[in-house]
Amino acid sequence: MYAPYQGAVSSATIEFPMRVNNADYDRLDEEELQRRSAINTDISAATIEATLSYVQDHRDELVGDQIEIFRRGAAGEEQVVPPEEWVPGFGPEDVWTTDFPRAYVIPVGGEQRSATAAARLVDFLIANDVRVERAGRAFTVEGAEYPAGSYVVDMHQPKRGMANVLLEDGRDISDDIGAMYDISGWSHGLLWGADVEAVQEEVAVSAKPVTVASPTGSVEEAGDGGWELRLDGGAEVAALNDLLASGTDVAWNGRGGVIVPAEADAAGLADRYGVTFRAAESGDPADAVVSGTPTVAIAGAADEVFTLDEMGFDLRPVSTWVLNAGFDWSGVDVLYVSSGLVYADLDAHARADLDAFLAEGGVVARGVTGARFNEQAGLLDATRRSARSDANGVVRVNEGEGVLAGTGGHAFVYGPGWFTDLGDGVAVEQSYAQESPLVAGHWRSDQNGAGGQSDAAGQASVVSGVAGQGGRWCCSAPNRSSATTPRASSGRSPRPCTGARRPRSASGPAGWRAAGAPIGRTRSAPSRGRGSGVRSGPRG
Repeated sequence: MYAPYQGAVSSATIEFPMRVNNADYDRLDEEELQRRSAINTDISAATIEATLSYVQDHRDELVGDQIEIFRRGAAGEEQVVPPEEWVPGFGPEDVWTTDFPRAYVIPVGGEQRSATAAARLVDFLIANDVRVERAGRAFTVEGAEYPAGSYVVDMHQPKRGMANVLLEDGRDISDDIGAMYDISGWSHGLLWGADVEAVQEEVAVSAKPVTVASPTGSVEEAGDGGWELRLDGGAEVAALNDLLASGTDVAWNGRGGVIVPAEADAAGLADRYGVTFRAAESGDPADAVVSGTPTVAIAGAADEVFTLDEMGFDLRPVSTWVLNAGFDWSGVDVLYVSSGLVYADLDAHARADLDAFLAEGGVVARGVTGARFNEQAGLLDATRRSARSDANGVVRVNEGEGVLAGTGGHAFVYGPGWFTDLGDGVAVEQSYAQESPLVAGHWRSDQNGAGGQSDAAGQASVVSGVAGQGGRWCCSAPNRSSATTPRASSGRSPRPCTGARRPRSASGPAGWRAAGAPIGRTRSAPSRGRGSGVRSGPRG
């Protein structure tokens, strides 16, 4: 679906009619598989040949249409809706338009929740050929004041379609269509952790085009308690893991960040990751002490493994098969469960080893697989309820004051779920908005009228607690869920979900890495290109 956002070229999916994978691959004989594959190959070849032939015969028209789309964008003209039957079968149900704002503003300074997320978003826009400018002075638009250096995306530009699809909130299309093929709503503006404002007035300020976001790293003069590093995004979590890997201990402050000692290399980390170190006073709260990069045994999807690895966690892949084959739990702080691990399918030895870990270790679980693990392992007293499996989109959430505090109030869900019947000691870390939780996407009730948005409204989407075995446990109900930014535990309990490292006897580098072949790595991430902009000096 990338091509249509560039302009005049539409996009369509050609479905192959003959299945040759999954169970059919094992069930059918070779001759039948070859027959089916030949049909699919012929369809693919016909599609490619017809497309290339059309482009060759109509290349002047296609280029002209593309230029016209760019011209309309630069002029800020209204979208043009084709007449019905301009191609056979085209009707009102095929008309999907939007209202473009006059501009988007990505503020900086105190008006921006996450400077690193804002810089990442700006760089992403530029990489996709969206024109971004930076204001040379403070300005006011629609009654709101923005500081100098704020980014402006003027929507009178050729690729306004690309800019808008990345930044707009989107809308709820549940009443417009019966079912959706796949992801129905997404918003980088709401989900990437940066504050983004759509405005209907022209932004009247002197601004210059930018080719890369400005540096964001800064270091205030250390306070009596060292520095505070707020974990507002993936860059901050990566910086924290880098700090822990260097042998520096930190302490959770109970409000979404950590206290970093004054002898730490704050300037180097700010340069590498673009993060901000603020002064911490001696009276600032400090909770559980964390030392060493957390080691995570992960039963998760490839994208989850990639994300946690990018943030510098030490990862060890596990599954039902891996645990039954024998797994060394020594040195593991946290078990992450979202796919591939079924507690009931473990043999007696593997289950005993896992139960021994659960007596002390932390667990983070997500979706149907995580909720099933919770129930079968007898951890937290909570019941998961489910919506339709195809429901998905951007939802409003109440982030509370715990682990997910400050993450922006929005999340993406696919196959939404929620928790009810919470037992004693089970805390709600995040819940769906009380009214109309879906911002953008498709979420209908099932054929019996159950599982709709109204059923989920106000219900818990993420819960946590200390299980009977003693381990700290967090569970996310949506089958796919991402808070606005990755956030480590706030450390409100003696056992944060990310796992304060406990003593270990495993051998290896620094005496803590257990035997095995971790797929993650404890390493310094490459520079984000913001080194020249690190600032240090008096706070304020």
